[in-house]
Amino acid sequence: MFNKELGLLCHISSLYSEYGVGDLGEASRKFIDFLAKDGYTLWEVLPLNKIDKSNCPYSSPALMAQEELYIDLIPFVEEGVLTQEEVDVLKVSHDSEHVDFDKVRQIKYDLLDKVFSRKGEAAINEGKQYLSNNPYIKDYAFYRVFTNKFGNDDWTQWPHFIKKRDPYMLESMEKENEVEMAKYGFFQSIFNKQFKKLQEYARSNNVKIMGDCAIYPSPNSVDVWVNQGIFKLDDNGLPAVNGGTLDQNWGTCVYRWQDKKEEVFNWWINRIKNDLNLYDTLRIDHYTGLCNHYEIPAGRAPHEGYWTDGGGVEFFERLFSQIDKNRIVVEDMGVMSNDAYEVRNRFDLKGMAVSQFAFEGDPDHIYLPHKVRKNTMYYIGTHDHNTLVGFLDNADGRIIGNIHRYFWLQHHATNSELALRMLKSMLHSNADTVIFQLQDVLLQDNNYVMNRVGQSGQWSYRAPRAYETFAIHPKNLQYMFYTKPESSAEKIGKEKGIAEKLNNGERIL
Repeated sequence: MFNKELGLLCHISSLYSEYGVGDLGEASRKFIDFLAKDGYTLWEVLPLNKIDKSNCPYSSPALMAQEELYIDLIPFVEEGVLTQEEVDVLKVSHDSEHVDFDKVRQIKYDLLDKVFSRKGEAAINEGKQYLSNNPYIKDYAFYRVFTNKFGNDDWTQWPHFIKKRDPYMLESMEKENEVEMAKYGFFQSIFNKQFKKLQEYARSNNVKIMGDCAIYPSPNSVDVWVNQGIFKLDDNGLPAVNGGTLDQNWGTCVYRWQDKKEEVFNWWINRIKNDLNLYDTLRIDHYTGLCNHYEIPAGRAPHEGYWTDGGGVEFFERLFSQIDKNRIVVEDMGVMSNDAYEVRNRFDLKGMAVSQFAFEGDPDHIYLPHKVRKNTMYYIGTHDHNTLVGFLDNADGRIIGNIHRYFWLQHHATNSELALRMLKSMLHSNADTVIFQLQDVLLQDNNYVMNRVGQSGQWSYRAPRAYETFAIHPKNLQYMFYTKPESSAEKIGKEKGIAEKLNNGERIL
């Protein structure tokens, strides 16, 4: 159609499911069917690792353990392990626009516990075997056991010998809690099997799944507890410095690239390999942090931080001697050091660009459709940005004017019309990969943003029940053109009306 790889961004949690949250079952298969029908060959998900208490997948208590909330329960109904009535307690209103994570957690974990209990020895043995074959998941199981035992997920507050991972204490605790540990191994085993089955279904429909890799771990995480030596911590195990930017303190731990180089290299390579065992391709979030990163000393303001070197060229040479570089996408946006550009260019890594940033006034902006780098994933916006219609609704007159001038529009166009023009322009851009966000092909406004950076209560976007009916089909964007608006132009800008017209093959203003 447009001789490009075309992808759609939507987290699994956001998929429509009558059981409260998107899962690895029917919700995902239905989405893959939609992708295949509309010509998408790439599905981008956010990190599937454990989410934190605020439902954020980028501040995870376990970067290499997967979120059990996404497990599909229907197979256990079909096996007779759960009843349909038990699972139906999860059902929510069709019209609900947000995931109620608190409710889902409470009910779904209870149901998963029932599955484990009712399957008895078979589940215990499967869990033990999975722990034996996956050392990281064994540490994750320890972490869950200790969090429950001490009523606190802050490992720096645990008893000294557990905090310091005394091997004799861990051995004793494993024997004492072997069934509970096996439970967490069992859940991870189920997730892994369901995801592999889903991936096979996606591949059979010519759809690849792209994962996401957060740059830093949370201080309260398995990753820091198990690998205390590779992070910049104080004597109490707390971050001596935090990761962040000139205006943000993320509260995350940073790596000891200089004095623990080999250990950090090995940890990162193992992590990326682990992710690539799940995904076809992998996006590295805040990639510049692997080349140069910004450190903020504990207790200091963000602007009092400083830049320091990461792994740089040496790390990536080591990494690409063991994996295919073409399976990696780097977020090369925002403040980028010369080292980060050098690494990207030396290895010709696929980067990112965001169309929303292109119209601020520079006629040669590198994110404009005709200027964007070829080896790029071109986004209208990511999970951290406003929806396209929301962006246009909130843009000032200068930006709207720049958009009109760029597209040679001599008349007033509605924001829905401008959104369609911008979507179409991406398909004709220099980039070899284009990524839309589900909210944008649904022409949803800023009430449907996935994450507003720095604000609480995010990550809960839920797709509408009939999203495939109202979504703009990319193949139909080629039929779009603009003329002088008629008196009914504003009416055409309504979300469902404009989508229905376009999807019926009608030309619109």
